[in-house]
Amino acid sequence: MKYYAALITAVADQASITAAMDEHHRYMATLDEAGRILASGPFEATPTSRASMIILATGTPAEARALMDAEPFTAKGLRTYELRTWDVREGTVTRLPQ
Repeated sequence: MKYYAALITAVADQASITAAMDEHHRYMATLDEAGRILASGPFEATPTSRASMIILATGTPAEARALMDAEPFTAKGLRTYELRTWDVREGTVTRLPQ
């Protein structure tokens, strides 16, 4: 299993994102239940940026891209992402407590 960090930038207005929030949460719950998400959440918003990150656990970059492309905000064009391979060298990766 490899880890991929999706660095995400919102490109739509907040109202459009809010309208798709329930669908996004349902999708993320299915990924979490399947063990595909290590962590996910927003960075602190700034006046010029609304960004977030999802760390995915998949076998290949193509699989990580497919999961991100199917994510409702991305599929609707409400946000974009940059996918980076995360090479964990120090520490231990475990499921984080809720």
